[in-house]
Amino acid sequence: SPQQEVEIRIKAPTSKKIYNVNVNIDTLNTIEEVDESNNYFSDQFSIGGADLVPTVSDLQLSQVNEFNQSELMFNLTISNEGTIPTDHLIFVDVSLNGMTIDSFLINRLEAQEEYKRLVRAQLSAGANYSLQISVDPFNAVDEPNEVNNYYYEELIYSGVEKQFTLERFANTFS
Repeated sequence: SPQQEVEIRIKAPTSKKIYNVNVNIDTLNTIEEVDESNNYFSDQFSIGGADLVPTVSDLQLSQVNEFNQSELMFNLTISNEGTIPTDHLIFVDVSLNGMTIDSFLINRLEAQEEYKRLVRAQLSAGANYSLQISVDPFNAVDEPNEVNNYYYEELIYSGVEKQFTLERFANTFS
């Protein structure tokens, strides 16, 4: 029995659309089968929508000051990797060990547009930190993938006699 494939192409929508796919094989039961119940398939899927994704780059640590602290700096990029613009304000929260160090609103992001921001925070030497970034945590923007709205990274700031290093253990969600 030859296998057949059917390819369906849909132009990328300019708004979020929901599609229903129904496939019925051997509708007249002309092929005798042990199991006729698996000749039908139905599914629903959506195409389009905004897709907000945070990324961190250029993470740097300044030299330790007289108070045994350093300044952590990094570039935060919020990207709309979707096919349509966002339709609501986008709330962003940046936290270290559960305490907000920066929060802001982005008015609108077009499809494939990025918003960039420099984030700074004071770190005490010899401590561990959890960097957490939440984009649209209240789900005001309707997205097909809400899971990738978060960024999490463990920072281990350790060393001896003012020679400190920062180890990174990134974990993004997709």
